[in-house]
Amino acid sequence: MAVQLNALAHVLYLLDRIADPAERIRAIRAVQEGRRSEDDELVHRLVTAVRALRDSGRTWPEIGAVAGVTAQRAQQLATITRQETTA
Repeated sequence: MAVQLNALAHVLYLLDRIADPAERIRAIRAVQEGRRSEDDELVHRLVTAVRALRDSGRTWPEIGAVAGVTAQRAQQLATITRQETTA
């Protein structure tokens, strides 16, 4: 996690150094698009892990506790399709 925070801090530092505001906006938008793709991949992996826990016999409250969400949200996560994470 610390490595990711350091990477983000470095990206922000580089963005702050772009003198031309128009170019900075283009760079920021590119970073945002890349992060969206990364977020989609993380959601997909979270959904896969939630399903694996459920398949192993864990209850929704147990899965929710592991994921740091309510039992209801854990159950919702299990129903997300790959298409929904990339929409």
